[in-house]
Order: sequence, then C-alpha cells, then structure tokens
Amino acid sequence: MTNIDMIRAWKNAENAAGLVKLTNTSLENIVGGNQEAARRSSCSNNLKQLALAAHNYQDS
Repeated sequence: MTNIDMIRAWKNAENAAGLVKLTNTSLENIVGGNQEAARRSSCSNNLKQLALAAHNYQDS
C-alpha cells in the first residue's frame, strides 16, 4: 500500500466517521423531539383529567 493509498483510506475513514456523527445527531434530535411531544401530551391529558375531576366533584 502506497502513501497515497493510505491517505485516501484515511480520508474515507474520516468521511465515514463524519457521516456517522451526522446521522447520530439527527437521530438524537428526532428522538428528543418525540420525547418532548409525549411530555406535552401527557401534561395536557393530566390537566384535562384534573378539570374533569373538579367538574364531577362540583356536580356531586
């Protein structure tokens, strides 16, 4: 393997590592966004249940 081949192999490895980092970052953002949406939905559902409980308590 010549020096030029070694340099090319190293650059290919660097490109592959960069692609892995980019993919990982993108996946973290997607998963993080989904977790935040689930958190908001859960909070909203809890508030609706509290309001319904208060309304039912008032009616009884």
